[in-house]
Amino acid sequence: MWPFKNVISNNKITLDVIPSLCPYCGYDLKTIPQRKKKCPSCTQPFYIKYTPNNHTKRLMTEKQAKDAEDQWNLFNLRQSSISTLSIFGYGDNEIEKEIFLGAKNDNEAVFHILTRFTIFEKGLSKLKMAFLILVKLAIDTGKPFLPFKLAAQYCELLHYKTTGDVVKNIEIVISNQKNICIECQNNNGKIYDIDDALKLMPLPCSKCTCIGYGGQIGFCDCYYIAVLPKYE
Repeated sequence: MWPFKNVISNNKITLDVIPSLCPYCGYDLKTIPQRKKKCPSCTQPFYIKYTPNNHTKRLMTEKQAKDAEDQWNLFNLRQSSISTLSIFGYGDNEIEKEIFLGAKNDNEAVFHILTRFTIFEKGLSKLKMAFLILVKLAIDTGKPFLPFKLAAQYCELLHYKTTGDVVKNIEIVISNQKNICIECQNNNGKIYDIDDALKLMPLPCSKCTCIGYGGQIGFCDCYYIAVLPKYE
């Protein structure tokens, strides 16, 4: 089971300090330094850290300090994963289940959970949100990301279509990211009937060469805006 549950009480962390003994040779430093130093006895470098499941601030060897950082990385990833899933009604238990079933890490667990979510969810807003999260998770876990970007844009077009006669046309707008590729620049300002856009799916741009999240090429960040009818 996850070892870092319920380690923070009332959103407060109380740090206790243990005796100031060198973690290598046991030399008594008398007081704990405020930052990394070398032991005056054995000259080994030591660190002052604590871990998610033990909030006692203590001296550590270089290896122990690295282990502590790894624990914090896992802890922070879990908190981020729980925050992401809470939007869709899932949490820590679902992540643990996926880990038990073979997911290699939290990112892969969340990827599996949200992929299943998109199969049954009907709400376009939540579907689009899930697909956009899946784009980044796909990149993080080494999976193709473009199908999820395409699905997110499809949800956006369907959302406009549900407005009835309010929005009949949409316009493509380029993102404000640097070094926009020629393909995206050429699509900027193009206007489509919503039904035509649903058939052609002009976004994401098929030949996009923009570099986006995770250094991925083809990470098109163009988006649609509604073309509202003019009333006399």
